[in-house]
Amino acid sequence: MATVFRWNITRREQLGRLVDGEPAESYPEFLDDLRRCCARVIAMAGDSRLVFIGRSPESLYDYLTGALAGTSWTDRLAMLNVSLWAFGRYEETSPTTLGCDAMRAQLTDAGLEPARLAASPRPIALVDLVSSGGTLCTLVELLVSEAERTRVDVRAMRRRIRLVGISQQERPHPKTWRWRTQTKWPVAFRPSAIKGVSIPPQLWDYLGNTQKKVARTNPPARWGDPDMARPPHEADHVAALRLAARVYRSARGRDERRALAAQIAAGRAMRYPWCRSLVLELRGSTE
Repeated sequence: MATVFRWNITRREQLGRLVDGEPAESYPEFLDDLRRCCARVIAMAGDSRLVFIGRSPESLYDYLTGALAGTSWTDRLAMLNVSLWAFGRYEETSPTTLGCDAMRAQLTDAGLEPARLAASPRPIALVDLVSSGGTLCTLVELLVSEAERTRVDVRAMRRRIRLVGISQQERPHPKTWRWRTQTKWPVAFRPSAIKGVSIPPQLWDYLGNTQKKVARTNPPARWGDPDMARPPHEADHVAALRLAARVYRSARGRDERRALAAQIAAGRAMRYPWCRSLVLELRGSTE
């Protein structure tokens, strides 16, 4: 079964000389913006396991993989590289039977098979950059369809899911369009399960539109494609890998972990025991 390849940035010895050379371009405030975004995502997700959807939040995954290494949260991170914007809309992009099987394998790898969701001891937060919220909507529909196919209690599964949408900061205005309140599908969830994180326009545009990505895009037409299991060696992917490795290394540093702890501690989530425990772990890091 073909899977979507992504280099493991935690294994420096496996990357060899790929990470030598110039990384993909970012911008001067990138790490500071990324740290604040990650702190807000953790706060909004609560005491959850975090699954980052698609390629847009790659840098959040890389940063938190480094910052949370060696803590009790080490195993709480996963990525689901899938592009769902065209799922079921156009015949030429519809997945084959093999592709659907491949997607089910990806859901399993990310810990998102419905039976596991329904029985999870803690919530699972699906994290993505959002504009209209269409990707999260389609992913939820896909999970519901899988739950019905495998005869898993849909309501039990939904109760364990939290949705964290990362949107671009805008000036408050009565006519501002908000995905959480102006689309119909979130009504199937408790309001407390749907959270929003606003980030500066430069970070949202960079992550969502201009950043070079480590992994290949994975639309429905490529689900199950054997090429998706092969390492991408194109220049843009390698440059993105170099940036990902640098983000990871920076986040592992003691000063950066303490900066993240300070960002988290400044928020209202500090009233919860799980948050205070995490902050203490980050502050106590000796790396």
